[in-house]
Amino acid sequence: MLLATTNLLTQDVAPIPLLWVLPLCVYLLSFVLTFHGSWYRRAIFHPLFVIPAPVAVVSFFRSTGMGITSEIVIFLSVLFAACMVCHGELARIKPPARHLTSFYLLLSAGGAAGGVFVAIIAPTIFPTFWEYQLGLWMTAALLVIVLFLDRTSWLHDSKPDLLIPVGFLSLGLMLPKYLAHARLIALPQSLRWAYNIGLGVMICVCVWLAFTGGPKWARRRKFHWSEITLGSGFALLTAALCLQPGEQDPHLHRLHRERNFYGAIAVYEVWDEAMLNSFYDFLHGRITHGNQSKRDRKMPTSYYGEGSGAQLALLTNPQRNLGPMRVGAIGLGIGTLAAYSRPGDVYRFYEINPAVIRIAKGEGGYFTYLNDAAARIEVVLGDARLSLEDEAARHDFQKFDVLFVDAFNGDSIPVHLLTREAMALYLSHLRGPDSVIVVNATNVFVNLAPVVVALAETFGLKATLIRSTVQSGIRKPSVFILLCRGDSLKAPEIRKAGYSIRVDPQRTKNELPLWTDDYSNVATLLAR
Repeated sequence: MLLATTNLLTQDVAPIPLLWVLPLCVYLLSFVLTFHGSWYRRAIFHPLFVIPAPVAVVSFFRSTGMGITSEIVIFLSVLFAACMVCHGELARIKPPARHLTSFYLLLSAGGAAGGVFVAIIAPTIFPTFWEYQLGLWMTAALLVIVLFLDRTSWLHDSKPDLLIPVGFLSLGLMLPKYLAHARLIALPQSLRWAYNIGLGVMICVCVWLAFTGGPKWARRRKFHWSEITLGSGFALLTAALCLQPGEQDPHLHRLHRERNFYGAIAVYEVWDEAMLNSFYDFLHGRITHGNQSKRDRKMPTSYYGEGSGAQLALLTNPQRNLGPMRVGAIGLGIGTLAAYSRPGDVYRFYEINPAVIRIAKGEGGYFTYLNDAAARIEVVLGDARLSLEDEAARHDFQKFDVLFVDAFNGDSIPVHLLTREAMALYLSHLRGPDSVIVVNATNVFVNLAPVVVALAETFGLKATLIRSTVQSGIRKPSVFILLCRGDSLKAPEIRKAGYSIRVDPQRTKNELPLWTDDYSNVATLLAR
């Protein structure tokens, strides 16, 4: 649960120490509270685990529609409750002192086994991120088993309190209604009326039990309400965890899914409301990283379509009128940028994930941007920064007219690609002062613009922010920041081919974060 939670947080934000430390602190805190003192109370922490668990399930279906603060709070709350339940039950069965050595040795071995499973086994056997759902389900299963085996637990109380199990059951019944409202699952029309009536009755029963305590005959031990409710709740949680977001949507059809060390990717066929036209959508994690129309295969789409900063950087570059262009891109996606290429141009992509390269080159027949490109296409496998450093060490400078920086996993930021040292490397591979570095700052969770503008100020570059608000099925809103030493982007307002462009106002360095490879001042940066 610790490693799976850490994976979930870092794949959407950034693989930074702060997001490693928070789950680890929660994990270690549960050790302190359970093994040093008697803080663990089943009456407190069992409900604290049961209540956030459905909320965590909902957050999976919400995808990126939930803010990063909400996600952090939800996932850390579930992790804390799960750790308290697991460690608390371990502390309850702690053996006498003469057996403690083997007890703690096996406890450490279990932690090592969990780490090996999440880091090595899960990426091999699972087509996507399933270890969090599996860990959540196993914790719930452990809780059920422990309560049934321990005859002193509240499950075997001679006078059970009906409000708690009925209340939990009502919360479980609310989950399908929310998912159906969000169009993530479809309730059969024949069951909707009975479902709504049943949910309303359960809510009324909860209110009645809260005020009256319920009938005396129902509080006798021979009525196994607690066991029935516990089993039903576990079954509902199992069903919810088995559901896949979007699988019930008739407009969305999954065609391909796989996972490796670098993350999970998927290809979907997306249909419009009338089910007349469709396009292929490429996802890395939970974020769209490109799509292509099935009708017009050469039309640039998603974040790189008409009115985007990518289109501006390529079509207004002075070199375009002088001869062939050299274009570099850190991050391949599906190769949408190749749609702007011309005969004689060279488009060089740097990509670390071999699965992405295979899909972009046409495996499965979903995407054809690279195969249809008029330019010469070069794809370099490996970490982009290390590849550029190797080329610079060999004095093989690429002389790019335009260099795109767009290598995010999901929405996670590889921070080593946006440091001062990285920017100096990019500048060394440009052709001249009119060459442009284009940073895709489109991000659901993090505002990258201040970081990029701070880099521009450090290196004396002109920073131009282009925000596209066009949003349709095949086009996505985008934020690009163009960096240039020359005057090719000097005009504060350009109205051409649908562009709406403004130059960011001058900002002081005290207002802007600046990322660096030197972590010696990390405490000062965190304090700021």
